[in-house]
Amino acid sequence: MAIWPALTSPIRNLMKSLVLYLYLNNPWHRSGPLSAKHNLPIPDENDWYGDCGHETSLHQPFFPMTELEATINSNESCHSLNAIDDYHRIVNGQTVHSSRRLFQIALLNRQKFFCGGSLISRRFVITAAHCVHRISIKDLKIRYATKRYESGPTMVAHSVFKHPDYSPKTSENDIALIRLAYPLPKIPFFLDRISINQNKSIGLKSNETVIVSGWGRTGRFKPISKNLLMASLKTVDIEECKNKWDKMFKVNTQSMICAAEAERSACNGDSGGPLTLGNKLIGIVSVGSSNCLSLELPNIYTNVAYFNEWIMNTIKNNS
Repeated sequence: MAIWPALTSPIRNLMKSLVLYLYLNNPWHRSGPLSAKHNLPIPDENDWYGDCGHETSLHQPFFPMTELEATINSNESCHSLNAIDDYHRIVNGQTVHSSRRLFQIALLNRQKFFCGGSLISRRFVITAAHCVHRISIKDLKIRYATKRYESGPTMVAHSVFKHPDYSPKTSENDIALIRLAYPLPKIPFFLDRISINQNKSIGLKSNETVIVSGWGRTGRFKPISKNLLMASLKTVDIEECKNKWDKMFKVNTQSMICAAEAERSACNGDSGGPLTLGNKLIGIVSVGSSNCLSLELPNIYTNVAYFNEWIMNTIKNNS
C-alpha cells in the first residue's frame, strides 16, 4: 500500500491533462453555446496600474479591492511594476495546488481580470457587489477551471443580481450573484462548486483558521499574481474588529466577518473571492486597509450565512 500513491500520482496527472485537453479541443465546445475563447491576448500590464503619479483610493483608510491602480510617483517605480514576479505571494501566502480551490473563478471585464468569485452551482457565481456595481453585463465573463487568470475557458454572464440594499458608500450588503448564460460543463479534477455556510455564528469568534485566495496584488505597491494564491488567516472577534476600525469604517457585527494574520492579507484584486473554513464558503472579500496588511486593521468579509435566505431565493426565482 505504501507504493500506491507513487504509482498512481503520474497516472492521475496524465488523466487530468487528458481530460482537460479533450475538453478544450472539443469542436462543440469551441463553437457551441459556451462561447469560450481559450487564447485571449494577455492584457498590457501597464493597464493594471494607470498613469504614474495618479493618486488613487489607496490613500483612503479602507478600499474596495478592485482598485488595481498603483500609487506611483516616478517613472522608475512604474517601470519596476511592469514585470510580474510569479514567486511573490498573496501577501505571504502560497501557490494553490491544481487539485484545490476548484470552485474559484476569475471575473473579466472586457477580457481583463478585475475580481474573484466562487462557483456555488453550475449556473451561479457568488461575488462582491462592489465588483459588479458598474460593470456592463455585455462586458462581463468568468474564467474557470484554471489557476491562471490569463488562460482557460470563459463563459459569458446572463444576468447580475446585486443585493437590493447594497451601499457603495458603506460597503453594507456587499454581495452579488452572477447567473451564467449556460450551465458550466462537468470537468473532473478541474472544476467543482463550493457549499455555502449556513451557520451565522461561524467566523464571528476569534482564532478560527480560515483560507483566503485570489489573483490580487502581492503587496501594496506590488503587481497582481498570474497564479492563484492563498493564505491562512485567523478570524478576529467581531467586536474587537469593530473597535480596531473604530471611526474609519463601520463594521456590521452581524453581516461581516473579520480575519487577520501577521504579514498576511488579501489585497487589491482579491475582491469577491472566497474565505473558507474547512469545505464551506463563509465569507467574500470586501474591505481591507490601504497597506494590504491585516494585523492592525483586519480584512473585512461579507458574512455569507447572514445572506443565505436572499441567496436561495434569488437562485430559486432566476433558475
